[in-house]
Amino acid sequence: MFDKKLRKISNKCIVLIAVINHVLMWNQRESPSRIEKRFEFEEYQKISIFLKKIDELCKEKNIYPNISFGKNFVSVSIFLDSEKIPSNEREFSMRLDNYFLEK
Repeated sequence: MFDKKLRKISNKCIVLIAVINHVLMWNQRESPSRIEKRFEFEEYQKISIFLKKIDELCKEKNIYPNISFGKNFVSVSIFLDSEKIPSNEREFSMRLDNYFLEK
């Protein structure tokens, strides 16, 4: 019985990790080199709050990505000087993920 409960918990953990990886995953693109992500929202008001946080982070980090948004999404593209993602841009993207998870 204990093994059955442990397997059930283990399966739930695997699913949770997969969801977290999907939520936090940025797509790396070439030509031009960039990372991209689309954030989905259920309410437009939350998009407005998210965009304000992006604005503050852009000024703090001096990184100004391409941003587009619609009724239920915000898309962010951060252009890179090389294929390797610099630490500043990596931190920027991680903070955007954290802002999104706060919703």
